[in-house]
Amino acid sequence: MHNADLCKPLGEGIFEFRRQPKGPKLRVLFFYDEGCRIVCTNAFRKAERTPPAEVELARETRERYLRAKLLGRLRIEEIEDE
Repeated sequence: MHNADLCKPLGEGIFEFRRQPKGPKLRVLFFYDEGCRIVCTNAFRKAERTPPAEVELARETRERYLRAKLLGRLRIEEIEDE
């Protein structure tokens, strides 16, 4: 499903989007829903290694998302700028 040059699997369905231009290494963690929908969970500036706390946050977010979807409680809300 994913391009190995752009994404790195981190386990348990979590992936790291890692394409960046020159400069700070911005990373976005995400997972796939139903094979084609990408759900971004969190983003951070990477130093040497992906911080375990960021991966755990992505896993927890994925679990909450899937549980809400299973229970029919998944909502997408529009947020207006202040």
